[in-house]
Amino acid sequence: MGRAKKREKGVARCAWASDSTVVEQGLSREEAAAWRDRWRRVYAAPTKRVTGRWANGGYDWHGFSFEYAASVSLERAKAAYGELAPGPFIVLPDGPSNRDALGVVGHGVLPMLSGSDNLVFSPDLAWTMAFTHEDDWLGPYFSRREWIAE
Repeated sequence: MGRAKKREKGVARCAWASDSTVVEQGLSREEAAAWRDRWRRVYAAPTKRVTGRWANGGYDWHGFSFEYAASVSLERAKAAYGELAPGPFIVLPDGPSNRDALGVVGHGVLPMLSGSDNLVFSPDLAWTMAFTHEDDWLGPYFSRREWIAE
């Protein structure tokens, strides 16, 4: 995830943000952990049931690649994500090398983070897009809360 740059009135701007995307705040370590826990309770619950772990291979997105959680991938994922209206979102870095990165809260045009390990999702967790470093081979993955078996 790109480093945030200062913007007017103390609002950060990330290198990946478009002119129509505002990054409202960086997350503290505690906030990032709380958001990851909320995300996992929805989208990683099937992984936890099958493997006993929230993340498979150190990546939360592997729950989709191993088909523990329902999703669409590759071009279908990009199309579904692209159909979403601009709005509020959370970005959390994913993977073992990104665990110390904290993530951001933003709104506007949703970021395209192809080739990086990031989870993007709505604050109500209605949908998620999992970008991966394996872009166009394993991922990205798009899922909706309603697709996940309880």
